[in-house]
Parts: sequence; structure tokens; C-alpha cells
Amino acid sequence: MQPTDSELLAYLDEALDPPAMAAIEQHLRASPELRERTAQLVRRRDQGEHSVGEVWRRGRLSCP
Repeated sequence: MQPTDSELLAYLDEALDPPAMAAIEQHLRASPELRERTAQLVRRRDQGEHSVGEVWRRGRLSCP
């Protein structure tokens, strides 16, 4: 099963547990298409396309 975009972004932020990180890394090594999709996510994030959820996850915010 391919990881979702949110799982890939969490992988890039090192916000997943070790087994999930390892599983996504294996998928990335085996799939050029997944590597390209991940690169697109990085480019989109670096261009400043932020959602509230993205800011929440990247900042690791919690409820007050």
C-alpha cells in the first residue's frame, strides 16, 4: 500500500514512529514514482503552500 501525502510529509518531518519511517523508506527505495511524488510535495511545501493542518503538523502544535 502506497503512503498518503500526509504520511510522506510526516516522514519528511521525521514525525512518524520508527517502523512507519522504515516502511516508507523501503517504498521510496523501490518506487521512482513515489520518489517523484515526494519531490513534488517538497516543492509545493517550499513554495509556501500551507494549510492550517500543515502548519499544525510542522509546528507540532497542541491544543491549549
